[in-house]
Parts: sequence; structure tokens; C-alpha cells
Amino acid sequence: GESVGDLFRKRNVLSYELETLEYSKPPPFAEFCTSTWRIHSSASNVPLSYYMWSHVFYNGVEEKTVNNQGESLGFLERSYTFSDNVQQQYDYPFLAKDDKEYMNGHVLSENMYDAQNSVVLESTNQYDFIGLSGLNAKDAYSLSIAPYYIENISFGITFYSSNHTLFSNATAKSWLIGTNQKQWEGISNIETQINRTYSSPQGHLKTEEEEGSNGKTDKMEYFYPYDLATGTYQNLINQNRISKAVQVKSYSENDVMSNTLSEYQWFGNTGILEPGILKNAKGDDSPSDRLVYHRYNNYAQPVELSLFSGAHTVYIWGYNSTLPVAKLENVNYSQISTATINNIQNLSNLDNDNCTGLSGCDEANLRDALNDLRVLFPEAIITTYTYDPLVGPTSMTDSKGYTIYYQYDQHNRLEYVLDSQENLIEKMEYHYKN
Repeated sequence: GESVGDLFRKRNVLSYELETLEYSKPPPFAEFCTSTWRIHSSASNVPLSYYMWSHVFYNGVEEKTVNNQGESLGFLERSYTFSDNVQQQYDYPFLAKDDKEYMNGHVLSENMYDAQNSVVLESTNQYDFIGLSGLNAKDAYSLSIAPYYIENISFGITFYSSNHTLFSNATAKSWLIGTNQKQWEGISNIETQINRTYSSPQGHLKTEEEEGSNGKTDKMEYFYPYDLATGTYQNLINQNRISKAVQVKSYSENDVMSNTLSEYQWFGNTGILEPGILKNAKGDDSPSDRLVYHRYNNYAQPVELSLFSGAHTVYIWGYNSTLPVAKLENVNYSQISTATINNIQNLSNLDNDNCTGLSGCDEANLRDALNDLRVLFPEAIITTYTYDPLVGPTSMTDSKGYTIYYQYDQHNRLEYVLDSQENLIEKMEYHYKN
């Protein structure tokens, strides 16, 4: 097939002159010296790559789906934003004065077609790339210094030439502010317009309003620590943790439908600031407690939580505190001994192999220790896991003690799913055309 893309910039391999220096000796000498620093290279003086390390950009991509007989099942068309007005300096030191990469690669439109090549879904996006206000942008300088050496019979002198470039810093953004969707059914369609606003200069999503063909409008509104700016929310601001919404409201035709608020607390066992209570309300009611976080570990991962006035749930984190290996419902953290938790965590850290059952390898030793939790807490609902970190789960044992095993191929793709008796449940095959 034919592939056509846009070229960001061409190669520049011309020889260039860095500086010419003229030097006249004082009397009684009557000599005049000229020195020129020239660079000759077969490599490009400017980088060819620009967007995602490629000097070629594709404005449009078409993805086709076919069955085993090669018959079309439909296709997807996408177009992307592209800005090629990059001011490149073609003399020393060859620095780009304007970087527009943030404007490239955003989905501009997306159209889905069925097997008869009829459009079933159209989607068009609108972006705002205009610079931000309210930020103190300062100029920056790039300075280069290169040596010259002029020598004659009488004496030699080393000279240095300098060259500088002034960069005026500018603020910019790439905000998705609008999406228009049309879902087609024959010759009629259902149209939806989504409009978004953002906080300035932070750039966080503030509102998302959706209007359908029937004229009904739904809206989501997001609040961040700097919107509340009291108590522990001010502590979040001091820690520069402002990107996560702490309150979300939903509306239908301007009527409040729900209101969710995360109250942050200091946790004494680790000295960290994390959500302590998740509150929720319907309509205009005041939010009330729904979910309570009782404990976190040193990595800000939840260890103990409960529904308000409900039973507690405890998580044990293994594999160097990166993955949950046990979920215990109807158990308090204080009921589990430190020795039990430490043993499970240590065994998970040693797990670097694979096998099934409760013996025969490090993974099995971990599974055996996790199984002991069911003996210690017979009234609890316990689910346990083992993993190959960065690959996926290798086993999951449910609350009834039934284990499912997961095996992966040499490319770390899921290949087999086995039951507790190692009978094959599922087999995954991967085939690539040509």
C-alpha cells in the first residue's frame, strides 16, 4: 500500500561559517591576520525528528477490521491536529525558536463505518491552543563560545568567539473544549454536543456539559483544593497536590443530582495526608459520610477502610508494596498480627518463579501463607492473589478457596487460564497477518 505523511523539516547539511576574526598587529609590525572557523559535516545541522522523534507525521489513519475470509467488517477513520510552523534557526547554534509539538497528535475527528461502508458514528473535537494569562514568563538566553587560534612566526594568540540567542518564553495550552458526536441510524442521527471549560492557569477540567438532540442538558462540575483552600485542602496546596478533584457535582437541567466530597486527613501511623472520608449526597442534601479510610501504608495505599458504620475491609500489599495480595472483608487491621503480615510480604518479595499448588516453588510458598489467612479468620471473606510483577496476576483464590491460574507466553501475553485442578479453561492465540 501507499503511505503518505507530512515532513517536518528537510536535512540541512550545508557547510557553515561560525565566525570570522580579523586581527591587526600593532606597530612596528605590519601584519594582518584573518581566521575563519568553518564546519563541514555530512550529518544534518538541525534535528530531523520533531513529533515523537519522527520527522514524518501522519494527519490521518484508517483502521480496517476483516474476518477470516478477508471480508471487511468496517473501518475507523481518524484525523489528527498538525502544526508545522516551526521557526528553525538555520545558522549556528541551530536551535529551534518555537516548539509547537504540544499542538500535534490530538484526535481531530473520528468516523466509524460498518461493513457496507455506511457511517455509524461521527465525532469531531475542538481544541484551544491560545496562550495562558496570569503567568510570569521570563526570557532565556542560549550562549555558545568557540575558540580560535591564530599563529604566525612572531607569536600565537587564542581568541574566543561568542554567539547568543534570545528566547522569549511563552505559555500555551492544549485543551479539548468541544466534542460533537453524531450516531447514525439509517438516514437519521442522534447528535450530542459536549462543551468543556478549564481552570486558568492550572488547566484542570472545571465543567463538562452535554446537550443532546432532545435539548436536555447534563453537566459535571469539578472542584480542586484551590477552590476550597481551607484546612487540609490548604495543606494539599502547600504540597502542590492540586490536580485531583476533591469535589464533584452532577446536574440535570440545572438541578443538582449528586454531590461527592473527599475530606482529607492526616494519618498518624504514616504521617501522610490522604482522603479520610468520602461523602455523598443526592440532590441538594448536605453530603453525609459514605466511605471511611482508617489506615494507609507508607506508600499512601489504603490498608483499612469501611462503609460508614459498616464492616471493615483490610488489604495486604506485597511485592515490595506494589500489589495487593490479600483482601480481607469483615476483619479489622488490629486483628491481624504484625508477624503474619510481615511473613506474607517477605514471601511475596521472594517470589520470582511460577508453579501451581501450595508447594514446589516460591510462588507456592506465598500461596500457602495466604491460604493460612482463611484458617485464622474463618468468618472473613478473603480473596488472595499472586503475580509476576510488570506482567500480570498468576493466580487468584476466591473466598471459597477456589484457585484460578494464569500463564503467559514469552512476550508476556496471557496464554492459558487453568482451574484449580490445572484443567484448561481458556487458551489465547495471537496471529499477525504477513
